[in-house]
Amino acid sequence: VHGECCQKNIFRVFSVCLLRMSSIQNKDEAVQAFAAYEPRGRLIPYSFTPRALTDDDVEISVSFCGVCRTDIMFVDDDSKNSFPIVPGHEIVGTVVASGNSVPSTHKEGTVVAVGSYIGCCGKCHDCERGEVQLCRDVIKTYDSVDHQGHKTHGGFASSMRVNYRYVYPLPPSLKPEYAAPLLCSGVTVYSPLRRWAKPGDRIGVVGIGGHGHVAIQFAKALGMTPVALSTSADKATEAKEFGAEEFMLISDSYGLEKLYDS
Repeated sequence: VHGECCQKNIFRVFSVCLLRMSSIQNKDEAVQAFAAYEPRGRLIPYSFTPRALTDDDVEISVSFCGVCRTDIMFVDDDSKNSFPIVPGHEIVGTVVASGNSVPSTHKEGTVVAVGSYIGCCGKCHDCERGEVQLCRDVIKTYDSVDHQGHKTHGGFASSMRVNYRYVYPLPPSLKPEYAAPLLCSGVTVYSPLRRWAKPGDRIGVVGIGGHGHVAIQFAKALGMTPVALSTSADKATEAKEFGAEEFMLISDSYGLEKLYDS
Protein backbone atom coordinates (compact mmCIF):
# COMPACT_ATOMS: atom_id res chain seq x y z
CA VAL A 1 0.00 0.00 0.00
CA HIS A 2 1.14 3.58 -0.53
CA GLY A 3 2.13 4.37 3.06
CA GLU A 4 2.63 8.08 2.47
CA CYS A 5 -1.10 8.52 2.10
CA CYS A 6 -1.78 7.56 5.70
CA GLN A 7 0.15 10.60 6.87
CA LYS A 8 -2.35 12.97 5.29
CA ASN A 9 -5.07 14.37 7.55
CA ILE A 10 -7.82 13.74 5.03
CA PHE A 11 -7.35 10.00 5.51
CA ARG A 12 -7.04 9.89 9.29
CA VAL A 13 -10.56 8.49 9.47
CA PHE A 14 -8.88 5.16 8.63
CA SER A 15 -6.72 3.49 11.24
CA VAL A 16 -4.85 1.45 8.62
CA CYS A 17 -3.91 1.85 4.95
CA LEU A 18 -6.37 -0.81 3.84
CA LEU A 19 -10.05 0.02 4.12
CA ARG A 20 -12.23 -2.99 4.86
CA MET A 21 -15.95 -2.86 4.18
CA SER A 22 -17.93 -5.85 5.43
CA SER A 23 -21.61 -5.22 4.70
CA ILE A 24 -23.22 -6.88 1.67
CA GLN A 25 -25.40 -4.54 -0.35
CA ASN A 26 -29.04 -5.43 -0.96
CA LYS A 27 -30.40 -4.40 -4.34
CA ASP A 28 -32.59 -1.57 -3.11
CA GLU A 29 -30.35 -0.21 -0.36
CA ALA A 30 -28.24 2.93 -0.57
CA VAL A 31 -24.52 2.28 -0.83
CA GLN A 32 -22.62 3.32 2.30
CA ALA A 33 -19.32 5.06 1.57
CA PHE A 34 -16.74 7.64 2.63
CA ALA A 35 -16.49 10.80 0.54
CA ALA A 36 -14.82 14.18 0.43
CA TYR A 37 -17.44 16.91 0.03
CA GLU A 38 -15.01 19.69 -0.84
CA PRO A 39 -11.40 20.16 -1.97
CA ARG A 40 -8.93 19.03 0.72
CA GLY A 41 -11.86 17.91 2.85
CA ARG A 42 -11.82 14.98 5.24
CA LEU A 43 -13.50 11.76 4.20
CA ILE A 44 -16.81 11.46 6.00
CA PRO A 45 -19.80 9.08 5.74
CA TYR A 46 -21.76 9.38 2.52
CA SER A 47 -24.49 7.34 0.87
CA PHE A 48 -25.78 7.14 -2.70
CA THR A 49 -28.26 5.13 -4.74
CA PRO A 50 -26.54 2.66 -7.08
CA ARG A 51 -27.44 2.64 -10.76
CA ALA A 52 -29.54 -0.20 -12.10
CA LEU A 53 -27.67 -3.47 -12.67
CA THR A 54 -27.30 -3.99 -16.43
CA ASP A 55 -26.94 -7.31 -18.29
CA ASP A 56 -23.14 -6.83 -18.40
CA ASP A 57 -22.73 -5.78 -14.78
CA VAL A 58 -21.66 -7.48 -11.61
CA GLU A 59 -22.35 -6.14 -8.14
CA ILE A 60 -19.38 -6.43 -5.82
CA SER A 61 -19.42 -6.38 -2.04
CA VAL A 62 -16.18 -4.53 -1.32
CA SER A 63 -13.83 -6.21 1.15
CA PHE A 64 -10.60 -4.26 0.73
CA CYS A 65 -9.47 -1.07 -0.97
CA GLY A 66 -5.95 0.31 -0.99
CA VAL A 67 -5.11 3.97 -0.41
CA CYS A 68 -3.17 5.52 -3.31
CA ARG A 69 -1.47 8.86 -3.88
CA THR A 70 -3.96 9.48 -6.69
CA ASP A 71 -6.78 9.46 -4.15
CA ILE A 72 -5.10 12.35 -2.36
CA MET A 73 -4.63 14.21 -5.65
CA PHE A 74 -8.32 13.94 -6.47
CA VAL A 75 -9.45 14.98 -3.00
CA ASP A 76 -6.99 17.88 -3.13
CA ASP A 77 -8.74 18.86 -6.37
CA ASP A 78 -5.56 18.89 -8.42
CA SER A 79 -7.60 18.18 -11.56
CA LYS A 80 -10.68 20.36 -10.91
CA ASN A 81 -12.83 17.45 -9.86
CA SER A 82 -16.54 17.09 -9.14
CA PHE A 83 -17.50 16.80 -5.48
CA PRO A 84 -18.48 14.83 -3.49
CA ILE A 85 -15.83 12.25 -4.39
CA VAL A 86 -15.73 8.63 -3.20
CA PRO A 87 -12.08 7.63 -3.86
CA GLY A 88 -10.53 4.19 -4.18
CA HIS A 89 -9.30 2.27 -7.23
CA GLU A 90 -7.42 -0.68 -5.72
CA ILE A 91 -10.52 -2.73 -5.02
CA VAL A 92 -11.11 -6.34 -3.99
CA GLY A 93 -14.45 -7.88 -3.14
CA THR A 94 -16.93 -10.65 -3.82
CA VAL A 95 -19.54 -10.84 -6.59
CA VAL A 96 -23.00 -10.87 -4.99
CA ALA A 97 -25.16 -10.32 -8.11
CA SER A 98 -24.70 -10.45 -11.87
CA GLY A 99 -26.51 -9.53 -15.08
CA ASN A 100 -27.84 -11.96 -17.66
CA SER A 101 -24.83 -11.62 -20.00
CA VAL A 102 -22.13 -12.11 -17.37
CA PRO A 103 -20.05 -15.28 -17.94
CA SER A 104 -19.62 -18.05 -15.38
CA THR A 105 -16.09 -16.80 -14.61
CA HIS A 106 -17.76 -13.96 -12.70
CA LYS A 107 -20.49 -15.95 -10.95
CA GLU A 108 -21.78 -15.02 -7.52
CA GLY A 109 -19.28 -15.83 -4.80
CA THR A 110 -16.23 -15.15 -7.00
CA VAL A 111 -13.51 -13.02 -5.38
CA VAL A 112 -12.61 -10.28 -7.85
CA ALA A 113 -10.59 -7.09 -8.27
CA VAL A 114 -11.21 -3.71 -9.93
CA GLY A 115 -8.58 -1.15 -10.92
CA SER A 116 -8.45 2.42 -12.18
CA TYR A 117 -10.77 2.15 -15.20
CA ILE A 118 -14.24 0.67 -15.61
CA GLY A 119 -15.19 1.65 -19.17
CA CYS A 120 -14.13 3.10 -22.51
CA CYS A 121 -15.60 4.01 -25.89
CA GLY A 122 -14.67 0.62 -27.36
CA LYS A 123 -14.31 2.09 -30.86
CA CYS A 124 -11.14 4.16 -31.09
CA HIS A 125 -7.71 2.96 -32.21
CA ASP A 126 -6.45 2.65 -28.63
CA CYS A 127 -9.46 0.60 -27.53
CA GLU A 128 -9.18 -1.71 -30.53
CA ARG A 129 -5.55 -2.51 -29.71
CA GLY A 130 -6.30 -3.09 -26.03
CA GLU A 131 -4.84 0.16 -24.71
CA VAL A 132 -8.08 1.31 -23.09
CA GLN A 133 -6.23 3.51 -20.59
CA LEU A 134 -5.35 5.79 -23.53
CA CYS A 135 -8.95 6.14 -24.70
CA ARG A 136 -10.04 9.79 -24.71
CA ASP A 137 -13.42 8.70 -23.34
CA VAL A 138 -12.11 6.30 -20.72
CA ILE A 139 -14.36 5.95 -17.67
CA LYS A 140 -12.43 6.23 -14.43
CA THR A 141 -13.45 4.17 -11.43
CA TYR A 142 -14.46 7.37 -9.66
CA ASP A 143 -15.23 10.97 -10.58
CA SER A 144 -16.30 10.02 -14.11
CA VAL A 145 -19.63 9.60 -15.88
CA ASP A 146 -20.54 6.09 -17.05
CA HIS A 147 -22.40 5.07 -20.21
CA GLN A 148 -25.72 5.32 -18.36
CA GLY A 149 -25.01 8.94 -17.38
CA HIS A 150 -24.30 8.23 -13.71
CA LYS A 151 -21.34 9.56 -11.76
CA THR A 152 -18.89 6.82 -10.82
CA HIS A 153 -17.85 6.16 -7.23
CA GLY A 154 -14.76 4.31 -6.03
CA GLY A 155 -13.96 1.52 -3.63
CA PHE A 156 -14.26 3.40 -0.34
CA ALA A 157 -17.78 2.03 -0.30
CA SER A 158 -19.73 -1.03 0.77
CA SER A 159 -20.42 -2.10 -2.82
CA MET A 160 -20.13 -1.14 -6.47
CA ARG A 161 -21.64 -2.13 -9.82
CA VAL A 162 -19.21 -2.58 -12.71
CA ASN A 163 -19.15 -3.96 -16.25
CA TYR A 164 -17.68 -7.45 -15.83
CA ARG A 165 -15.06 -6.80 -18.55
CA TYR A 166 -13.22 -4.55 -16.08
CA VAL A 167 -13.51 -7.00 -13.20
CA TYR A 168 -10.74 -9.54 -12.70
CA PRO A 169 -11.22 -12.84 -10.83
CA LEU A 170 -8.44 -13.49 -8.32
CA PRO A 171 -6.59 -16.81 -8.15
CA PRO A 172 -7.36 -18.69 -4.92
CA SER A 173 -3.68 -18.61 -3.93
CA LEU A 174 -3.64 -14.79 -3.75
CA LYS A 175 -4.92 -13.37 -0.46
CA PRO A 176 -7.48 -10.59 -1.13
CA GLU A 177 -5.92 -8.20 1.38
CA TYR A 178 -2.58 -8.48 -0.42
CA ALA A 179 -4.09 -8.20 -3.89
CA ALA A 180 -5.69 -4.76 -3.57
CA PRO A 181 -2.52 -2.61 -3.99
CA LEU A 182 -1.54 -4.62 -7.07
CA LEU A 183 -4.40 -2.97 -9.00
CA CYS A 184 -2.46 0.32 -9.20
CA SER A 185 0.93 0.27 -7.53
CA GLY A 186 1.50 -3.28 -8.71
CA VAL A 187 0.64 -2.81 -12.37
CA THR A 188 2.59 0.47 -12.43
CA VAL A 189 5.85 -1.42 -11.90
CA TYR A 190 4.90 -4.79 -13.41
CA SER A 191 4.14 -3.39 -16.86
CA PRO A 192 7.57 -1.81 -17.53
CA LEU A 193 9.36 -4.82 -16.07
CA ARG A 194 7.58 -7.11 -18.53
CA ARG A 195 8.02 -4.73 -21.45
CA TRP A 196 11.60 -3.53 -21.03
CA ALA A 197 13.40 -6.16 -18.95
CA LYS A 198 14.05 -9.89 -19.16
CA PRO A 199 15.20 -12.69 -16.83
CA GLY A 200 18.84 -12.22 -15.86
CA ASP A 201 18.79 -8.42 -16.10
CA ARG A 202 20.00 -6.28 -13.18
CA ILE A 203 17.19 -3.89 -12.28
CA GLY A 204 17.72 -0.70 -10.30
CA VAL A 205 14.71 0.17 -8.13
CA VAL A 206 14.90 3.80 -7.00
CA GLY A 207 12.91 4.46 -3.84
CA ILE A 208 11.75 1.63 -1.57
CA GLY A 209 8.25 2.89 -0.88
CA GLY A 210 4.80 2.05 -2.20
CA HIS A 211 5.97 1.22 -5.72
CA GLY A 212 9.54 0.21 -4.92
CA HIS A 213 8.85 -2.61 -2.51
CA VAL A 214 6.46 -4.18 -5.03
CA ALA A 215 8.92 -3.69 -7.91
CA ILE A 216 11.63 -5.58 -6.02
CA GLN A 217 9.33 -8.55 -5.46
CA PHE A 218 8.14 -8.62 -9.08
CA ALA A 219 11.68 -8.34 -10.44
CA LYS A 220 12.84 -11.20 -8.23
CA ALA A 221 9.88 -13.38 -9.23
CA LEU A 222 10.52 -12.66 -12.93
CA GLY A 223 14.08 -13.93 -12.68
CA MET A 224 15.81 -10.55 -12.56
CA THR A 225 18.40 -9.21 -10.11
CA PRO A 226 16.89 -6.26 -8.21
CA VAL A 227 19.22 -3.58 -6.82
CA ALA A 228 17.58 -1.27 -4.27
CA LEU A 229 18.50 2.44 -4.31
CA SER A 230 17.28 4.59 -1.46
CA THR A 231 17.95 7.76 0.53
CA SER A 232 17.23 5.88 3.78
CA ALA A 233 19.83 3.50 5.20
CA ASP A 234 17.25 2.00 7.55
CA LYS A 235 15.43 0.43 4.58
CA ALA A 236 18.35 -1.87 3.72
CA THR A 237 17.20 -4.86 5.76
CA GLU A 238 13.63 -4.65 4.53
CA ALA A 239 14.70 -4.22 0.90
CA LYS A 240 16.75 -7.41 1.09
CA GLU A 241 13.85 -9.23 2.74
CA PHE A 242 11.75 -8.26 -0.26
CA GLY A 243 14.36 -9.82 -2.55
CA ALA A 244 16.92 -7.11 -3.35
CA GLU A 245 20.34 -8.60 -4.12
CA GLU A 246 22.08 -5.32 -3.30
CA PHE A 247 21.25 -2.12 -1.45
CA MET A 248 22.84 1.23 -2.22
CA LEU A 249 22.37 4.68 -0.71
CA ILE A 250 21.74 7.31 -3.37
CA SER A 251 24.05 9.64 -1.43
CA ASP A 252 26.92 7.17 -1.86
CA SER A 253 28.48 8.58 -5.01
CA TYR A 254 31.34 6.06 -4.95
CA GLY A 255 28.95 3.14 -4.71
CA LEU A 256 26.77 4.51 -7.47
CA GLU A 257 29.80 4.90 -9.69
CA LYS A 258 30.46 1.17 -9.34
CA LEU A 259 26.90 0.43 -10.43
CA TYR A 260 27.25 2.50 -13.58
CA ASP A 261 26.64 0.42 -16.68
CA SER A 262 26.47 -2.76 -14.57
